Amino acid sequence: MDVFMNKYTFEELEQKLEELEQLKYELEHTTVALKESNDRLKLALKSAKAGCWEWDLRTNENIWSDEIWDIYGLKSYKGNKPSYDLWLQSIHPDDREMSASIVQSAACSGEKLNVEWRVNHEEQLNQIMAEEDSDNEDPLTR
Repeated sequence: MDVFMNKYTFEELEQKLEELEQLKYELEHTTVALKESNDRLKLALKSAKAGCWEWDLRTNENIWSDEIWDIYGLKSYKGNKPSYDLWLQSIHPDDREMSASIVQSAACSGEKLNVEWRVNHEEQLNQIMAEEDSDNEDPLTR
């Protein structure tokens, strides 16, 4: 304890504590703002019957919003992990080859992705349009 106390004066420790308290306050408010923003996004996606997805080409990791599972006509997202192969299986057989070709071409070339396909949904045949976020500056995340 003496080593620690000798390194900082009492006033310096008080200042560090104030800085930590300010950071904690900012973190709490940022967390609340992020949750509110996330809630608004979920409401907008649900209202629009839309979803969001990302595909990291470096790691092959797929991230899907909860809505994507229903849109793709998949039973449950709890037992499955989002993947390119799972997405491919959800596509109507008549659209599968064309969609895969366009997506792979965009992934390899870095060109903007813009493709439409139908999914195999038990209740109905859904038409899906995928368009890349124009604000995405990372060419390895589609």
